[in-house]
Amino acid sequence: MAKKKTPEQRIVVTVDTAARAEPALALAAMLAKARQRALHGLFIEDTDLLAVARLPFAREYPRAGGAPRSFDNSALERQMARLAEQYRQALERQAEEASVPWTYTCLRTSKRLMLGSAEASADVLVIGQPAAAVSARTPRILLLDGTRPAVLGTLDTVLASPGYANADLLVHGEFDAEALNAVLADHPGVTRRLMGGPSLKELLTGPAYRPSLVLLARDAEAAELEPCLRLADCPVIAAAET
Repeated sequence: MAKKKTPEQRIVVTVDTAARAEPALALAAMLAKARQRALHGLFIEDTDLLAVARLPFAREYPRAGGAPRSFDNSALERQMARLAEQYRQALERQAEEASVPWTYTCLRTSKRLMLGSAEASADVLVIGQPAAAVSARTPRILLLDGTRPAVLGTLDTVLASPGYANADLLVHGEFDAEALNAVLADHPGVTRRLMGGPSLKELLTGPAYRPSLVLLARDAEAAELEPCLRLADCPVIAAAET
């Protein structure tokens, strides 16, 4: 049996060309500072998007309206390079404000393949998503695994930050009641809600539930992880056991 690789003890924050970087970077920098970890930024040049752009029938529809036009692959690559540099600069600013060491990599792959790459090896992976949810007056955290010490430890760190001190915690799936209660005992402003009825899709997209943050285990089943990557419009944090 192959020996399971131990993830690097660092915080990795990753975005692709469609993601809004700021919420993910702010969370990652906060976690790096609180845990005294190095911060590694990973920018994904989406190979799926590049492959579509090369198709002869691919068309681009301008946001301002007007006739569709053929994809300019060279223009797309230049745009990716600009976004990557903007992300690197934002990463540098966040790391300096948090006083944590940082590194950066630009990787040409897909988001799904990135999860298994050495560049994404970390005890905490923060994944930026395509659009940030409209900020609720009270932040909502969707907890998808309340049994793992790494997930609960990450939850404890997040709740200790000022922005989440009065969060609404939506608990979906299995959880260790004793361990979760021990975490929440240190955060009296947090409200816990057990979400046994709504589906994961409803929790990710429904106006009554839409979270500000999703927290799950790094080795979560595809039935949980894939909907989060596809539907969540807020940062997704995946915590790994070390």
